[in-house]
Amino acid sequence: MNRRVVRSTSIWIAAIVAVGGSTWMSFYGVLEDHCWLARSGALVVMLGIWSGLGGIIEESLLRRSFEARTRMAERRIRRKYRNNTKCQEELLEDARESLEQKLEQLQAELQLKVGLEEATLLIAGTLIWGFGDLIKYLV
Repeated sequence: MNRRVVRSTSIWIAAIVAVGGSTWMSFYGVLEDHCWLARSGALVVMLGIWSGLGGIIEESLLRRSFEARTRMAERRIRRKYRNNTKCQEELLEDARESLEQKLEQLQAELQLKVGLEEATLLIAGTLIWGFGDLIKYLV
């Protein structure tokens, strides 16, 4: 399974467990405190921040991977077309452009996925953090 999917799923499971557990603790008044749900909102916000940082690291690793692929392609082309520098330059340019386009596409997809996950966690966490203490009025 894709590393990104596993990380994203783990973050969402942690957020759901935190909110679910704290809701249970708030409804049953564990330690005579009804603010557990609000506290879990802070944890969800931290998971959102962690998700964003993970996206930054993942994007950096993606760029390094494509830089390595570009170097390998350049070596292969130079080795194969040693005597024909004109053909070599054309193929090198094509390879660079192709890999750069693919990198840009993958980066855009990654930024969208991470951005949506991060925004959703931050918004949900902030709302829970800000209004979670009001659960005592429902009990």
